[in-house]
Amino acid sequence: MKNNLPNSNGDFRTAAQKVTREAVEETSEQLVGLLQGKGIQLEKQIISECLMTSSLAEQVERLAWELFIAQKKMQVAEEKALRDPMTGAYNREGYKERLNLALQRLERSDGYVMLAISDIDNFKNINDTYGHPFGDEVIKTVVKKLTHAVRKDDVVARIGGEEIAVIVEAKSMEDIKQLQTRLEGAVCQFQFTYDGTAIDVGNSIGVAVTDHLCNAKNLYKFADTQLYAVKKSGKKGRLLAQHMKPPANDPALQSER
Repeated sequence: MKNNLPNSNGDFRTAAQKVTREAVEETSEQLVGLLQGKGIQLEKQIISECLMTSSLAEQVERLAWELFIAQKKMQVAEEKALRDPMTGAYNREGYKERLNLALQRLERSDGYVMLAISDIDNFKNINDTYGHPFGDEVIKTVVKKLTHAVRKDDVVARIGGEEIAVIVEAKSMEDIKQLQTRLEGAVCQFQFTYDGTAIDVGNSIGVAVTDHLCNAKNLYKFADTQLYAVKKSGKKGRLLAQHMKPPANDPALQSER
């Protein structure tokens, strides 16, 4: 029997009825064969009608409902395991999974993958001066701003401390450049206010863009190099991007960070 479970509660009844009909159809065929073996001729339609009016239909529908609930719980648990509890963004595991998928899709189609690594400037000083709860609110604000700056299908992930990754799949470099401008405008310089205290927050971003299948670890290193260049230049609170050229001897094993 096929698993035709729905994706929403609204579709459940139709799906459950379909599962029930499939179960009845399969059972009816088995019964017809069994009766014929004993020399009893009975039409399959008659058997199906009898089964549909029996408790079997109710049992199958109840089982379909239980499977539906179990499926939903499993989906919620799997999604929760990939989320950062403080910000709601993807966590490191979610980041690795989504980046690898993006690079795999790039192998099968034309386009680009952009990885942006965002890091809050002088974050240690913020924590030391205003306290960790204040620092946590700064991180959550940066995540919200990055999420609002990108598209619905783009990925925002907290991959460690105040380090936030953004994964973007795009059809053209023009799309990439527009998103880079939005990211820079959203978080590179902004004023943050919490519990009556207002401070200026700088956020530096390093970006790597590739149009070919590459090792995910190398892509991260490339973006991190751009981030380091921003920090080292003393021009914090800005975005630095560069297109990643195919590296020599890159086996493209999709290694995680």
